[in-house]
Amino acid sequence: MSDNKADDLTDDQVKIDIWGICVNRDIFRVQDEFRGSEGRIKVNKYYKACSFVSQFTKRNGPELTLEDLQKVRSEASSFSTGIARKSALADYNKTLTKDLSRSGSEWLLIDGRADIYGVSKLTYADGSFDYVSNKTAHRYGISEILWEMGINHTLEDIGTGYSEAEYKECFDRLVGFVKDRYGDRIILNCSLDAGFFLDFDGTIQESSSDMMAINNAFLMRFNLDFIRATGCYYIKCPMFQMADVYHRWGLYTLHYIEEHYAYLERCIETIVFGGEGVERRLEDLYFEYSVLFSQIRAGEILSIRNGIERFLEFKRDGDRDEALGILERMMSQKLPQAEVEMAKLYAEGMFVEKDFLRAESMIQKVINGGMRGAYKDLFDIYWEEKDPEFYPKMIEVVKEGSDKGYKWALKRLSKAYRYGIGIEKDLGEAARLMKPVAEAFRGEDIRDTYFDLLLELDDPELYGDMIDSIYRLTMSGSPESKARYGLA
Repeated sequence: MSDNKADDLTDDQVKIDIWGICVNRDIFRVQDEFRGSEGRIKVNKYYKACSFVSQFTKRNGPELTLEDLQKVRSEASSFSTGIARKSALADYNKTLTKDLSRSGSEWLLIDGRADIYGVSKLTYADGSFDYVSNKTAHRYGISEILWEMGINHTLEDIGTGYSEAEYKECFDRLVGFVKDRYGDRIILNCSLDAGFFLDFDGTIQESSSDMMAINNAFLMRFNLDFIRATGCYYIKCPMFQMADVYHRWGLYTLHYIEEHYAYLERCIETIVFGGEGVERRLEDLYFEYSVLFSQIRAGEILSIRNGIERFLEFKRDGDRDEALGILERMMSQKLPQAEVEMAKLYAEGMFVEKDFLRAESMIQKVINGGMRGAYKDLFDIYWEEKDPEFYPKMIEVVKEGSDKGYKWALKRLSKAYRYGIGIEKDLGEAARLMKPVAEAFRGEDIRDTYFDLLLELDDPELYGDMIDSIYRLTMSGSPESKARYGLA
C-alpha cells in the first residue's frame, strides 16, 4: 500500500489518513489483495502505533532525521519499512500532527490502541525527558540511535504509568486537533481484543486473560470519551468476534478472521459514501456480521482464511478426503477463494482428473465476479503449465497490475523477465521491477530472491542494494541470508 501517494485518485476514490495500529492498515491490505487493486478508499498518510500521549508532550531531545535511522543495526529494533521509519520519526520528533495537517486527506480513521501499550520514558543527563510509544522499534531503536549520537540517557517502560493530568491534557489536545483538522469526517474504529480464536483444526479456543480485560477497559473508556468529545462516526466491534491462528501476520488478539476486515471496510464505505441513514445501515452491518461470526463460532460455516489454510495443510499431506471435504464445504458457501483452490487442483491434476482449460475458466469466472486478486493465481497456473501457447496470456495477466505498481504483479513480471519466459530475458528490468517489492516486504523469500537476482545481474552500481537487501536478515540469524552474505 502506498504512503502519501494518493494524489492520482479516480473519480470514485477518497483519500483517508490513518492514526492507529495494524488493525486499520489490515482492512485495506486484506481487501485490496482480494480485489487485486486499491478500492474506493485510498490510504494516504498512515502512522503506526503512535501514542497520542507521546505525541502531545514536549520534545526535549534532538530532532532526528532519516539519516539518523541508519545508525540502527539490530534487527529487533530496525526500521525495516518506510512506514516504520516515518512513524518512529514522527513519534519522537512530535511531528505527526504537523504532517497530518498538510496531508490533503478528507477523512481520518483512528483508534486508541497504541495507548494501551503505553509509553517509555527517555531521561537525559540534565533530567529532562521524552515519552516515546512502546512500539519496539520506537523505544529501542530510538534509544540505540541516541547512544550512537553520544547522548547519555536511560530508558524506562512506564506503560500507562503517567499521571491522570498528563493523560487528560494530551487527550484534550488530541480532540482539539482532529476536530480542527477533519471536522465531522472522523471515523473511530472501536476494535477490541478478541477473547477467542480459531485454532489450527478450526475449533474455537479461548484466549482471555487479565491483561486483555485491562486493555479492553482502557479502550472502552477511550472510545466513549472520544465519541462524546468529537461527535465522530464510530464502528462497533461485532459480537462473537475472534482472532485466527492462520492470520497472515500470526496469531494475536487483534489479528481477526478475514471476514472482520470486510465488515470494517463496508462500514467505512457506508460512512464515507453513505448519505442519509448512515447510522441505521451501520447498525444493520453490525448485526449482519454478528450473526455471521456466531455461525462461524457454532461451526455452521467456515471462516475464509482458516478454512483455506486447513485445506492447504491437508493438500500438502496428500489427504484427499479431508482436503476435498473442506473445499467442497467452502464452495457450498459460494466463497470465491475456494473456487480458486479447486481450479488449482484441476490445473495440477491433484485429487481430480487434470483439466487445465476448466481450471483457467474457473479462475477467470472468479475474476469476473470481483476477485481480481486471482489474476496472480492465473499467472501461476500458466507458469506451472510450461506451455508456450499460454505465455502471451500469462504476461497479459500481470501487465496492467505491474503498470499500476501492484506488488503481486511486479513480483511475477520480474520473474518472467529474469528467466525469459513469455518475454525477452532482461535481468536489469527484472531487478527494477523487483526492487519495490523487496523494499516493501521483509520476508526471507523475497529479500533472498532479490539478492540472487542482483548477484546474477552483477552490476557494481547495485552491490549496495544487494547487501542492504539481506543485511538485517543476516544479523538476525537467517541461515539462508547468512550464506548469501558470506558469498557477497
